[in-house]
Amino acid sequence: MSTEYNAVQESIKIALDAADAATDVTSEYNKTKREHKKLEASVKSVHRFSIIIFTSSMVAAVAACYFKPDLLKGHARAQPHDNNQP
Repeated sequence: MSTEYNAVQESIKIALDAADAATDVTSEYNKTKREHKKLEASVKSVHRFSIIIFTSSMVAAVAACYFKPDLLKGHARAQPHDNNQP
């Protein structure tokens, strides 16, 4: 009978250890999930700011070309004057 009793105690101990391990895994999973959500929010924020900066830069470039069209032609170089022509 003591053999059966020891086997039952060992089975209970194994079951409790398994339940404890499952609890640890669940809490670790929840912790990782929370950290992942924070990281995802941070990445979304960086992406949103990147899109805003890119769009602003493109609008500024288009506006600069619109208001100063000779920017696309390059710098106007001074042509040498021929003083001999009328």
